[in-house]
Amino acid sequence: MDTRFGNALGMAKAQQTVNPDASLNTVPVRGVDGQAGDAMYDNYRDSFISPKAPARGALDVGTSGGSSRGGAMQ
Repeated sequence: MDTRFGNALGMAKAQQTVNPDASLNTVPVRGVDGQAGDAMYDNYRDSFISPKAPARGALDVGTSGGSSRGGAMQ
């Protein structure tokens, strides 16, 4: 291993960190209580477990939704 191994990653992280002491701030975030935050997180996480089918709207007018068969339309 090179003595500089990992330096690039460390530099990139440091350059992207706005406030390195942010974890020390224990003041609650205004506007979202714990229950609402928990519900938002659960909904976000569950959206990847069982994603909803995309809604069909005005942009789909006149389409059949596609087909798994190839070839020209008849």
